[in-house]
Amino acid sequence: MTSILRVFRYITEYQRNNGALLASSLHELQTTYRNQNPASGNSDLYKQAVMAIISRAEPEQDFGGIIHSVHDWLWTKLAQTDTSASSPSSSSIDLTLQKLQHTVRSRFPAKQTDDCEAFLAFVLTGQFELAVERLFLNVKFRSHAAFMAIGLKQAKVLLISHETQLASVLLKRDGLFFLDLASVVRIYADGFRRRHLEPALEVYFHLSETPAVKVSHYDHQFSNLFEFCVYKLAKDTGNYAELFGVADAPGTAAVAGLAVPRKGLVHRLLPDATRVVVALAQDLIQNGELVEGLELYETTKQMTAMFRVLLKVLADDILFPTNARQRQSLLNLATKYAERFQVAGGHDDVTVRNVYVMLDLLTFLNRVDNQEYRQALAIMRNINLIPLEQNAVGTAVAAYQADLLPEVRECIPFVTLQTMQALVSCYAAEKERILSSRIGAEVGSPLRTANLLVSGVRLSDGLIKLQATYRKQSHAILDFGNKIPSQQLPNLMDLLIKLEGALI
Repeated sequence: MTSILRVFRYITEYQRNNGALLASSLHELQTTYRNQNPASGNSDLYKQAVMAIISRAEPEQDFGGIIHSVHDWLWTKLAQTDTSASSPSSSSIDLTLQKLQHTVRSRFPAKQTDDCEAFLAFVLTGQFELAVERLFLNVKFRSHAAFMAIGLKQAKVLLISHETQLASVLLKRDGLFFLDLASVVRIYADGFRRRHLEPALEVYFHLSETPAVKVSHYDHQFSNLFEFCVYKLAKDTGNYAELFGVADAPGTAAVAGLAVPRKGLVHRLLPDATRVVVALAQDLIQNGELVEGLELYETTKQMTAMFRVLLKVLADDILFPTNARQRQSLLNLATKYAERFQVAGGHDDVTVRNVYVMLDLLTFLNRVDNQEYRQALAIMRNINLIPLEQNAVGTAVAAYQADLLPEVRECIPFVTLQTMQALVSCYAAEKERILSSRIGAEVGSPLRTANLLVSGVRLSDGLIKLQATYRKQSHAILDFGNKIPSQQLPNLMDLLIKLEGALI
């Protein structure tokens, strides 16, 4: 009876002290336990187990006769664990949490023990990183592992590594285990992201605090790994409209010269997706998908960036001419966006103004290519970019220096040469017309002897005036060409002088 009362006292004290005994009671109970050891002939295993748990004695004992499940074994060991490093009763033989964690790792090796039992053991001993890894390695439990990792990360109890390991999501450093959360989340989401965009985005969102990876074959910089995952998702699926929205036609609510975008799936989780969208737009344009790239720019209201792209593409078409069909398609596209900007009330933007200049230049070049030289020169007189009068040279040079962006400036030497070519060709056509004209007869009929002298005088005067007029215009072009840099066409002046020599 005395023994039963003593055990009752131990249990009461154990409960009141949150699973601990006073030093005197602990010493007394450990002595009693050793006297109750089976080696002493006592076979009451249940009583022995209770005393061992309360006294935290013999932690290496598994009590195989009464403990048959992993759950019972775990709770027994947890009860025997001394979690207080400053406990007066702690010694080298006491079961500490660190020792228990090592015991659990040894007892539950991968591929040799049940994954669910190992997961439970790791969780109950505070080894969350190992618990997630164990579930993650089993494909059937991969989704559970991903959401477990996300939950533990939100609770701030997970040790996370930002280093990617080959063939592993776990990193051991300084005796601690760190989980590669990014790999866990990305590998899980990669399994369904192409079919289910929104759930994939919701999973990737938990990488917002993870630094972006640095991959050599991507030129873009992202502020976090979530942005990079959104970029990759869009790039791999091509579902730009669903992810980032689409732009409506301009109308009552146009903003900053652009169409009003309807929000996509990304907007809820990443309100400002500008960095991602610009990166994707740049990739599309670089790959020759200009229309798709401009549409992406439009969804982010990146007006200046969009028109700068148009400016570069238009400049490339001047410097490296395409066929007439492609040029016309490009003109139509640029005109559409320029008109949208104008409809929305946008006026004072230097990039847009330069786009309009490029549209005029391309129209001019189209006229030259079609041998419509008179119409081409009329366009140039109207925009006065290449001067055709000596008193307009100063104004044209000033405009070149102050108003034109680099993309347009690069084209000016080539356009200057084409202007001289149009002038010379127009002069040749006018000269031919004068020489072919006859007094009192249709063009092409033989001249009569009586009119020969008069006709010759008038013909000579007409040619002299014509030559003088065109030479004045050519001198203005030469003066302008001599005052602008021409890195793209170093022999510009030689070519201009050579052409000007045809004005005879």
